[in-house]
Amino acid sequence: GDKYESASELSSTNTNGKTLALMIITNAKVLLVLELINAYVIALIWYYL
Repeated sequence: GDKYESASELSSTNTNGKTLALMIITNAKVLLVLELINAYVIALIWYYL
């Protein structure tokens, strides 16, 4: 009935939220690594200029 449907909706929303959070965290880590690489490359370029 209605209770079961709303419960399954809640659990699927929760799963989507977890997946979204995981994606955001992964993207943030990737961006952080890219920023570090970028900073390192810029530092090397400045050093050799």
